[in-house]
Amino acid sequence: HEPQLNDCEIKILSESRLSVYMFAPDTGIASGQYAAFYDGEVCLGGGMIE
Repeated sequence: HEPQLNDCEIKILSESRLSVYMFAPDTGIASGQYAAFYDGEVCLGGGMIE
């Protein structure tokens, strides 16, 4: 399936943790999945969802 792109705001909590605020609800997100963060076509990073 195709990845879903959503606008969000990221707050850096520590060197290894982020807090992500989604501007629209997404019921398909679950612990153990991975997220990637992009600015246009540039990948800024990603990690596992707790």
